[in-house]
Amino acid sequence: GNATLTAVAGDVLLAAGATSIGGALTLAAPTGAVTQSGGSITATGLAVVAAKSSSLTAGGNNTATLAAEIGGVAQDFAYTDTNALTLGPVASLSGLAVSGTANIAAATSNLTLAGPVSAGGNLLLTAAAGAVTQSSGTVTATGLAVTAGATSSLVQAGNDIGTLAAFVAAGARDFSYADANDVSIGTVGGLVGLSVGRNASITAGAGAVSQTAAIQ
Repeated sequence: GNATLTAVAGDVLLAAGATSIGGALTLAAPTGAVTQSGGSITATGLAVVAAKSSSLTAGGNNTATLAAEIGGVAQDFAYTDTNALTLGPVASLSGLAVSGTANIAAATSNLTLAGPVSAGGNLLLTAAAGAVTQSSGTVTATGLAVTAGATSSLVQAGNDIGTLAAFVAAGARDFSYADANDVSIGTVGGLVGLSVGRNASITAGAGAVSQTAAIQ
């Protein structure tokens, strides 16, 4: 079934051992942070609600779908999953909404966006051994960095970022991105420019594509 853990006036800290839920797990710290110093999370869905910067990046986390709402001002969020991961609806949340920078990684498989994903700062999406794709929803962020090991595509109508950087592994691997407005190919986080194994398609629907970093 489902489970909810709430720290009414403090932080939620996962320190050790395995947290395993057959359904959806909600971790809430309405005035604090949700963090992880050890252990692992296994759940069908994971919803994180916090007021302060939060991080769940210990090895072994394995959730099918992730949603998060990080409020406050310029508060960040990081999550790493050991397998395939979808960003989409869980419990009362529809997707990912982070006031600062969001760093989401699927360590050994694909990362799929299936709901609204927004970051007040940069959005870093990593699937080093798989693809980063978008089946629904929109991406909104100051900057978007995509790192992928397979052909990746983020072309849903309404995507709106300022700066794009992407690395897609060498070989017969393509990358496509569509934006509703202007988009600049530049530096986001530690990722510089656009490096794609084969074909790249960048579209600015109602604006222009510009360049401040290398395309190769």
